[in-house]
Amino acid sequence: LLDRERWHRKELEKKFEDQELKRLGSVLDEHRQTVKDLRQEVADLRQDLHEERAKTTSLGAEVAGAQKDLLFAKQREEEVRQRLRLQEDLHEEVQSMTAKNDELRGKLRTAQEEARKMTDHYERELGEHAKTEKGLCEERDERQRQIGELQSETQRCQRRVEELEHQLEQKSRSLASAHQAAERIQEVQNQLVLSQQESRGHHASRDELHAEVQRVTARFQEDGFSRDQRAVELESTLEERNNEIKLLMYRVQELSSKYTPVRGDHTDTVLAKWVNGYRPAVPFFRLAQGTYLFGRRQVVCKISNDKPVFRVGGGFIGFDKFLELYASEELERLLSYEIDERTGEPKFVEAQRVRQAMEDSGAIDEIRDRAVETQAARGEGLRSSADREHPSRGSVGRLGGPGFSGGSRRAAH
Repeated sequence: LLDRERWHRKELEKKFEDQELKRLGSVLDEHRQTVKDLRQEVADLRQDLHEERAKTTSLGAEVAGAQKDLLFAKQREEEVRQRLRLQEDLHEEVQSMTAKNDELRGKLRTAQEEARKMTDHYERELGEHAKTEKGLCEERDERQRQIGELQSETQRCQRRVEELEHQLEQKSRSLASAHQAAERIQEVQNQLVLSQQESRGHHASRDELHAEVQRVTARFQEDGFSRDQRAVELESTLEERNNEIKLLMYRVQELSSKYTPVRGDHTDTVLAKWVNGYRPAVPFFRLAQGTYLFGRRQVVCKISNDKPVFRVGGGFIGFDKFLELYASEELERLLSYEIDERTGEPKFVEAQRVRQAMEDSGAIDEIRDRAVETQAARGEGLRSSADREHPSRGSVGRLGGPGFSGGSRRAAH
């Protein structure tokens, strides 16, 4: 029977070890996948950073193109200014030609008035010569010769008048060409106004481009800073997850240490033999005589035929059946933890801190002493002298696990 129990115990140990290894392997695989996803996200963020830098380069090229357009607009503005100066020169030339035309007209009027006066004067003289023609033949001949000269002079004056009229016509034509030049100058002025408006538009677009470049640069710097912060946060989260994995491994190793019974407690002594024989993955914690904490489950234990049995529902079941029913469930509950939304850390970390503070202040020792005194008053067990002298010793009668002393807890934390 003992060999069969040993063989059965070895089979159960092997089975639980395989289950424990599988669960730990699955937990480690999940954490590896999380690390892989975080690294992929960091790579994607770096790719986005390179794309933003390429966009900034393209915006710089656009700004250079806008500066070239602005230089071209300035050149056109200089050309328009030169045309304006030419237009002013043409306007001054037109004014001078107009003044000369007026002067020629005045001279023409003066010549016509003189010719008319001379004609009247000579007609009067001819009348007087006609009256004195008989007596003054020689004088008449002289007068006729003078008249011929005057006629030739008149013809010369007429030719001069014709020349002046021809010049006047030429001046009129030049005046018309000056009007056409003035119209062309007006068109050049209109083009200049349009060029100035276009230049102002280019200036406005250049200012908008500068503002846009500044906004894009600021946004790029903010995005780069936020991405760097995100990468640092992801790296710190990855480091925290690795530390949590190490903490869980230390916790499993500590909980797998040897179970030490409380002296004078027969139930605890028998249970210690079975626990050290089976070595379950989930530890037992003694709360009081006959009351234990298995993982997170509080159970009642008693001895029947030198074997520990546990109350489940309305009856009792044996040690091996109890482990078969609840060991895997309690192990999963120990290995799983919830995240505190306020601090962002696992809740058991905060619980460990509170527990450490209570141990340092002596509150846990006081509670243990009161529980032991209550059990002694009821007559359900005897306390040992070692428990009175060393209430914080790592034994099964403490809130810590078997062999789980305060120093080892602090080291694991």
